[in-house]
Amino acid sequence: MTDNPNFPISTAVVSWFDKSGLHIRVYSTDGYNVMERCLDQGSTVWVTGQFKAPGGAVSATCWVDSAGNNHIRVYCTWQNVTTEWANDTPTGWGKGTYTTI
Repeated sequence: MTDNPNFPISTAVVSWFDKSGLHIRVYSTDGYNVMERCLDQGSTVWVTGQFKAPGGAVSATCWVDSAGNNHIRVYCTWQNVTTEWANDTPTGWGKGTYTTI
């Protein structure tokens, strides 16, 4: 764990293009919680996103399907268990189907 919980110790980044332009999402953990920061085309200000979950480590991926819907997967590891969190347009965040063996 980190000495200062305000400093990120692990970070994952995803980005995609759609009809409204570039979108960037940064998922950082302070060793205890993973939080999301967002930047969308046309904005110069980073904002805190809706995603927050327990996690000492984080990884992420995303894609845009043939209908133009974006899909984000964030994998948070906490207490030896990795949990998948899924964001599928237009449903928003929910627990994914990935399970740790």
